[in-house]
Amino acid sequence: MSLESLNQIEKGNTQIGVNAAVILFLLEEKKGGAPVDSLFDIPCGEGQFLRAVKKFFPDLKVRGQDLYTTPHPEIQSAIIKADAKDFSHLHGEKFDVITSISGVMVFDDVSGLFQRCSAHLNPGGILVVTNDNILTLRDRFSFLLFGRLRRFKLLYSPTEGNWNVVLIQGLWKQFISNNFVIEKVEYTSLRLEDYLLMPFALIIYPLQVLYLLLSKGEMSLHDRFRLFSFKSLVARHYVIFGRKKIGR
Repeated sequence: MSLESLNQIEKGNTQIGVNAAVILFLLEEKKGGAPVDSLFDIPCGEGQFLRAVKKFFPDLKVRGQDLYTTPHPEIQSAIIKADAKDFSHLHGEKFDVITSISGVMVFDDVSGLFQRCSAHLNPGGILVVTNDNILTLRDRFSFLLFGRLRRFKLLYSPTEGNWNVVLIQGLWKQFISNNFVIEKVEYTSLRLEDYLLMPFALIIYPLQVLYLLLSKGEMSLHDRFRLFSFKSLVARHYVIFGRKKIGR
């Protein structure tokens, strides 16, 4: 498939460019000889991502799970309506890839989700987790002035959808605690107005680098600079690719 085809991938219920970043990674995995024969997506929404990935991997066995939305007819047979805490319908089935795209912000058991995903991944399989980036300069200015992050309301209703504020370092902890090696962290979804913040980012990032170098902690310098890269100050979304350790 061409780069033009990647650019035409529908974004579904996430930010622009996220689904394309995930599919491009899987294409590289397949090209490198890694098995990409089965994929489970949670929450899958109406199945936009599953439809898109099938265009690039026609023989890929896909499954999806979501509690609220009605799937598109052409992908409906692959989608189960169930709560994220319930994987019983999988009957122990394992996958080469599990994706959770823009999902952790709506779940109240992120730790349990990682445990269930790990249990249903083949050794060496890939877990993809994406989330809105709340560490951008826009979010920091918004919190300073109004006490709210840009993607999360200050005042919630009991039925609010996007409510769970999850930090990227918290997701890093979940990957490491559940026997994953983080392969890649990719920041994406920049719009034209985000580039206007670049001058401010150039001023602030050297201070962040110094803090990352001097701070004590078990996170390696390599992971620190992958999680908190310069792009993290302006990009609206990030994608974490983790590989399940062999023999676990």
